[in-house]
Amino acid sequence: MKLATRFAIAITIPILLSSSIIIAFSAKQEKDTMLSQIERKGRVLSKVVAMSSINSLLNSDFETLRRYCETVVRDQDVLSIAILDNNLVVKMHSNLNKLGEKVNFGFDMNLLENNKSVIRVKRYSSSEYVYDIVDPIVTSKQVLGYVQIFLSSKNVLMEARKTNRGIFLIGLLAILFGLGGAVFTAGQISKPINKLARIAKEISHGDLNRRIDIRSGDEVGVLADAFRQMTLNLKRHIESMIKTERLAIIGKLSLVVAHEVRNPMEPIKGSAKLLSTLYKDDMTIQKYTGIIEEEINRLSKFLDGFLEFARPQQFNFKPVDINKLLKDVLILSEQYIMENDFSVEEELQPGLPKVNADSQQLKQVFMNLILNAIQAKGNKQGRIKIRSYRDNKDNNSENGDEKAIIIEFIDFGTGIREEDMKNIFEPFFTTKKDGTGLGLSTCLNIIEQHNGELTVESKEGEWTIFKIKLYNETNTKEALSEVSINEG
Repeated sequence: MKLATRFAIAITIPILLSSSIIIAFSAKQEKDTMLSQIERKGRVLSKVVAMSSINSLLNSDFETLRRYCETVVRDQDVLSIAILDNNLVVKMHSNLNKLGEKVNFGFDMNLLENNKSVIRVKRYSSSEYVYDIVDPIVTSKQVLGYVQIFLSSKNVLMEARKTNRGIFLIGLLAILFGLGGAVFTAGQISKPINKLARIAKEISHGDLNRRIDIRSGDEVGVLADAFRQMTLNLKRHIESMIKTERLAIIGKLSLVVAHEVRNPMEPIKGSAKLLSTLYKDDMTIQKYTGIIEEEINRLSKFLDGFLEFARPQQFNFKPVDINKLLKDVLILSEQYIMENDFSVEEELQPGLPKVNADSQQLKQVFMNLILNAIQAKGNKQGRIKIRSYRDNKDNNSENGDEKAIIIEFIDFGTGIREEDMKNIFEPFFTTKKDGTGLGLSTCLNIIEQHNGELTVESKEGEWTIFKIKLYNETNTKEALSEVSINEG
């Protein structure tokens, strides 16, 4: 056997091993992540139902308890839910035939002290774990009862298997690149291949942020890019799953919270108005009833924004002229821009191809970015530059040879603090006194549903650039992933 062949084989062995480790680790981590998410979902649902059921149990309001159970069991992962009194008698169940039955949890009830949950997991097969979650329903004085939820991991593990097949294909592609490079340039690639193997082992141990700093124009560079893309895809997928689950939980909680908070708001506001009318000459009463009404209105506005963020959106995709849409938005914003002594500079490249998009949703994004710029001008003379152009350098898009359309909003205001940059797209994160923190997270969600990208760069005290990348190929999602929950 030739030395070059033996050398090539010696190089490919660590590539095969490290790729196998990464694939195996990625599959396990994907499975563990999915199971962790289903457990976390169960904890949240159990706690929410336990807190929401206190008044209903005290008042024997079984109709409300029934609606809670109906709402929760609509989740595809929930097998059943039961609400029991402190004698372990079923007061409400997703299966009404279970009403009145006495339950034996099969564990020491002292484990539920101090409002702690008890979670038990039973494995039925390699593709299904069932989580039995019990939470006490407590007031400050006593234990009123218990909530018991059964969740199945079958659906999420089916999604995990689909993802693992993709990871396997990416890993196989990386191995093939390694073999080709070893055969043709074995003598030249031994050093970078060994380095890549070391990095791959670090990634396989969970360091998904490990930078693969190998750059070359041969097969080694291709292999490094494949590993880099595989690691990036895995990281993005995990982050996407966490975000999706978090938004689903927010959607469920929003309806419960809105229902529980809105009910007392109108009586409070009405009572304040009545007091204000009855005691017109009492300045103290006028002062504090005014404060009450103002705060009720502010809370109502927040709830409207919260529900709008959590409500599933429907998209209507059509060919859209981005430049025309930008001009329409500027016309709509003209009065607000003039009132705030703000100047706008346009640099719109003519002849841009149309993008397949929902014009109303994009208009919401553009309006939000312009309003943010106006609100962030501080003591400066407000100025924003809006650019649109075709990105001819984009050769790595998933849309093949189609180039991207770039829209930039360059705000010469106060900039964004470095410590805030990582959080600005997170729901409810805001640096504004009266902000809800939902504007930019909504913008990001809309752009992602257009198969696009929204990124930000900033220098504190000088400028901020929001960059939107859209593709002119018909490759957008038809609608947002919906989380359906009835208010009950």
